[in-house]
Amino acid sequence: MADVSGRAAGLKFDRSGGSHQWSGVAMRDENSLSLRITAAGADVDASEVEELALQLRQDLLASGAPRVERDTEGPAPAGTRSAELIVAGISLLVGGVSFGADAAQLTDFVKRWRAEQPSRQRVDVAVVAPPAAAVPRSGRRSALLVANGAYLDRGLSRLRSPTVDVQALAEVLGEPDIGGFEVETLVDADEAVVRRRVAAFFADRASDDVLLLHFSCHGLKDQRGRLHLAAADTELDSLAATALPASFVSERMNESESRSVLLILDCCYSGAFARDLSPRADRTVHVAEEFQGGGTGRTVLTASSATEYSFESGGLTSYEVSPSFFTEALVNGLRTGEADLDHDGDIAADELFEYASRRVRDAQAGQVPRRWNFNVTGPLVVARSVRPALLPDEIRVDLGSGRTVLRLEAVKELAKLLYGSREGYRRAAHAALLHLSDHDDSHEVRTAAQSALGTTHRPTQARPPLTTPLPATPPPATAQPPARPVQATPGRRRGVRSRVLAVGLAMTLAGTAGLVWQLRRPDGGPSNAKPVFGSSTGSQSFDHDGPVETANLSPDGHWLIALSQAPSQSATHPARLWNVSTKKSVATFDVDGESAFSPDGTMVATSVFTGQRDVATVDNQPLGLLTGGDTLVETRETATGRKLATISGHQGGARVLFSPDNKTLATASTMAGDEDYDAPIRLWSPSGKLLATLPGHRNGIQSMVFSADGRTLVSSAAGGITKIWDIATRKSTATLTKAWFPLWLSPDGKTLANGPSGQAFQLRAMPLGKLTATVKDDGEFAGFTPDSSAYLTEADGRIRLWNRTFRDTRITLSGRVRTPVVFSKDGRTVAAVSEEGTTKLWDATTGEIVATLTGHTGTVTDMTFSPDGQTLFTTGTDATVRQWYVHN
Repeated sequence: MADVSGRAAGLKFDRSGGSHQWSGVAMRDENSLSLRITAAGADVDASEVEELALQLRQDLLASGAPRVERDTEGPAPAGTRSAELIVAGISLLVGGVSFGADAAQLTDFVKRWRAEQPSRQRVDVAVVAPPAAAVPRSGRRSALLVANGAYLDRGLSRLRSPTVDVQALAEVLGEPDIGGFEVETLVDADEAVVRRRVAAFFADRASDDVLLLHFSCHGLKDQRGRLHLAAADTELDSLAATALPASFVSERMNESESRSVLLILDCCYSGAFARDLSPRADRTVHVAEEFQGGGTGRTVLTASSATEYSFESGGLTSYEVSPSFFTEALVNGLRTGEADLDHDGDIAADELFEYASRRVRDAQAGQVPRRWNFNVTGPLVVARSVRPALLPDEIRVDLGSGRTVLRLEAVKELAKLLYGSREGYRRAAHAALLHLSDHDDSHEVRTAAQSALGTTHRPTQARPPLTTPLPATPPPATAQPPARPVQATPGRRRGVRSRVLAVGLAMTLAGTAGLVWQLRRPDGGPSNAKPVFGSSTGSQSFDHDGPVETANLSPDGHWLIALSQAPSQSATHPARLWNVSTKKSVATFDVDGESAFSPDGTMVATSVFTGQRDVATVDNQPLGLLTGGDTLVETRETATGRKLATISGHQGGARVLFSPDNKTLATASTMAGDEDYDAPIRLWSPSGKLLATLPGHRNGIQSMVFSADGRTLVSSAAGGITKIWDIATRKSTATLTKAWFPLWLSPDGKTLANGPSGQAFQLRAMPLGKLTATVKDDGEFAGFTPDSSAYLTEADGRIRLWNRTFRDTRITLSGRVRTPVVFSKDGRTVAAVSEEGTTKLWDATTGEIVATLTGHTGTVTDMTFSPDGQTLFTTGTDATVRQWYVHN
């Protein structure tokens, strides 16, 4: 027997000794893990399993494991012989370990142990998690946000952004479903207060506590180039006594027991030098030097390290700054989930930095954010993404296979994710296993999935806070053969072979299921094959109340608004907002007019009439009459359903439109009156703060469109009056007569198209809307291509693409199509509903049909391509969202 101590795995347990003989049944405690040893084949007898299990126990003890004992899960059934119990599997209980780090060590130890000798590969060894009640809770998540924008020293300019930064960051970090932090804020506090709170923040911490410290203030350098953080009472002439030294923060961080500390400095370094001092030739704030030390698990993020400075009359120039680009990007990445760059359901500090840096760079803010990691051994999870985790591609392919053996392989991989430390993957794996256990057409796959989950557990509806880890529970021994769980098997090629094993790992996750798609590939391709273009990669049905009249998707496909049929012609439409991936109903409300999602999918705006409702008969047809009252526009967060604002003052209906940057909502009355009336467009923040009023229209607004850069708004009212607005100045730059709605603006902002249905349309040159062509015989206008090089027309169900410059035909799509049509992000694929009701995909360069997407049992009412262009989402009156693989 090989000596594996310090070699096979290098376990670092506090060894308390133990016999190298079986010593009866071990007692489980809160710090224990199990190893399940089972025969790897039918030719392996009970004595061989027994011998190898004893070898493994001896080697674990020699390597430093405190306790390794034989474990039995309850009494054996009556009549069971000892040999039968051994073949079913031997469990070793490894005590005195922790669920997190030691589980990974143990898995690696077993993998290396089996690889050392071929004979050891005749048994399979699975690492089994402790009971749910025994999984230790993770540490506290605490955040201290310090903002100083107002200063007593007149030489320090007032900063407008710190208070705004803290409010926004505190809200998202404190959200239980996102940050899950206990948040404390300090605004415009004196140095002594800040010093005491920082010291208290790092004191008396446990090693698994997660700490986040954020400063938004002036950063100042003293004569020796040392960085100080300005407080409300900081004096430029006396930094040592009145400002907080960066070294003090660094020392408190390094002395803290916490191994997960994130420091964010969103400081204005324009005042980085004390008054009347000559700036050092080095114009950089040396953050790495200030905060490096002996601490473990420290990450430092800064909005900038450049010391842009200006002096005036012996003091720092006084000015006010705009809200911080960096903190704004951090908040947006957390709130929308866009910072989850690897789609694993968690947002790590490194991902958040990469996302924010990209946003700051794209905004051309003149900042270069920086990052430093000191003795970091793993990802520091800042937040949970509101977007569900996506399972790895190879697992999704196997789940979609028609071959049972590949789906069984997928179950094993899902069990590994279920056991792993990445919570987003654990939720997604749990959801997929749950679906397989209930719906797979193979009894073997259902049984394997049930074994991995535990048959008596189902997830709760509420997502658990980040402070409570998802527990795992091993199932009781069962006679039904499940699939193998977390296998420490070296060199195993997925999809090569499948074995039915005696005992497996069952885990139950308490929490909301993540991604619950019906993953089934109809082609049954090999495990290493990508999905076929146009193949279904999932579907999701919703328990909507009654028949669905129409359904609309958010631009990213993550959210759905489904409208039920109105009880009468004058009644409102009952509507529900759904989270597509979790099937959770987020909010219920009434809708009368249109609804609009924000471009990033984080908000939705809807409208509802509050006046008198009647039904009249006109030409023997019932007609709803809405008289008096007002139409309200309501904005909501999609993630929580929380109402952000209720906006009144709309006659008739309300037109709603979000700006491309998601910061502005434009609303307007739609009532087309016989007599003119004031019908201004109003610009609001999503929270309902009035930003501007755009007067000038004298009848109801029928169409509005923003330019892609958000700088221009074009609106068209009843009567054919169209106005072009400069958003920065809030002024109309052009008024066009006989320019009828609806409106389209090319993505490059250079061409405006307008024209009523069934009539000639007009093409106009921006920015002033100069008429360049009136097109009478080519059909109705149907949109622009993503690159703006062509536009579309529809006539008798025929879609044609025209070169924008020369207005000659580029291609005609084969078959007949119902508008609207949707382009993929790269412009290479066109999606639309065909005349017979099925969704089809066309090659945008040849016009040929490349795929027909079948599966919906109702009318398709909306479709959208995912931001990465690999998936098309479709929805309709069958209350189902389907996804299709469309990557070129």
